[in-house]
Amino acid sequence: IRLCKKRLDVFIPQIRGLIRAAEAGNLNILLPFISNVHEVDDFKELLFKEAVGMGLHKNLDNVKLGAMIEVPSAVFIAEQIAKEVDFFSVGTNDLIQYMMAVERKDQFSSEYFSHFHPSVIRVLFNLAHIAKEKGREISICGEMAADRYFPLVFLAMGISSLSMSPTSIPVVKKIIKSGYIHEGTTMLEKILTAKKKSHVTKTLRDFMVER
Repeated sequence: IRLCKKRLDVFIPQIRGLIRAAEAGNLNILLPFISNVHEVDDFKELLFKEAVGMGLHKNLDNVKLGAMIEVPSAVFIAEQIAKEVDFFSVGTNDLIQYMMAVERKDQFSSEYFSHFHPSVIRVLFNLAHIAKEKGREISICGEMAADRYFPLVFLAMGISSLSMSPTSIPVVKKIIKSGYIHEGTTMLEKILTAKKKSHVTKTLRDFMVER
């Protein structure tokens, strides 16, 4: 979004294309790398201005606006962002990287890049709570969304939308349909009190092995 705001010559044609596309039906626009509320406000203003200029402002009735939550600053102002958007999408890969101050491909500290870290679990839990409280949709994307240890935990959090590669769908679907939905709440309660990454992984893996 930062680059888009600086390169309106590139961004505005994309916005106009989105406005035209909205005439065909429902359209979700997801803004990447949001770190401030004013970034959302600026886009909404630009979107409306272009729609009016094109005489297609009615198309905006078909548009839902979302924010990617992938930097720590967005986590801390999620309640304010929620007031300006219709949905969240949590980009776990980038969020973990910035939360843990580690490059994903850094061979010397790669162990710190893990979605099993207790802080990651708590952040997602809090975001899910905010989304529910504000009546906003929330989805998870990134490697964590396809991890077979988390579908039941996500459901327990109130997160029911996951973005993953097609090859991961059968396994995740099987786990969700397993009938152990309520057990997800038990797992969530345990890992929310975990002090170490190893405690989280043990809780989740022990459950999966037992089932």
